[in-house]
Amino acid sequence: MLDDFHPDLGDNQPKSIKLLRNVAMEQSDRERTLVLSQPFCLLPRELEKEVHIMELPYPSSDYLKVIYSTVCERYKIPNHDELIESALGLTIIEAEKAFSLAYIKSGKLTSAEVPLVIHEKEHVIKKSGYLEYFHPREKMGDVGGLDNLKGGLSTRGRPTSDLIVRAESSCLESREPEKALSQRT
Repeated sequence: MLDDFHPDLGDNQPKSIKLLRNVAMEQSDRERTLVLSQPFCLLPRELEKEVHIMELPYPSSDYLKVIYSTVCERYKIPNHDELIESALGLTIIEAEKAFSLAYIKSGKLTSAEVPLVIHEKEHVIKKSGYLEYFHPREKMGDVGGLDNLKGGLSTRGRPTSDLIVRAESSCLESREPEKALSQRT
């Protein structure tokens, strides 16, 4: 396992690249795997054909609950699981930092601290340099046209998993899924 080895894979590091290429090409009776753990994908062209890239997914809600519980235990506060959804899309370290900073700023971790976690998410996005975060200011009434769609969205609210499961099962039973969906909605 080579952790944070990316500085040694730059253009000015031909010896490191050659060493990794030799390891990858070596025929051996022993099964071995060399893992490069990096915060971003930096791979010289010389290694592209010998390397398999695996991007790890962001933590799931269940894993974020574990991180949230750990932060609650550290600060000896009640665990209410109210901030989990707001931390989706953050890495393990970013989520732990966001929960900790929210507690340090407010002295509690409740749904009132969601804006603090979102603020940390905004900082993560800005640090990447690729995206900007804009706070939504528009309301449904600001969108022109599509009155039927807007009315349907506002009366239904967020779909529940039960509604989604029923719609999926009716599509599977029907030979005409479009009709099954339009009849249910």
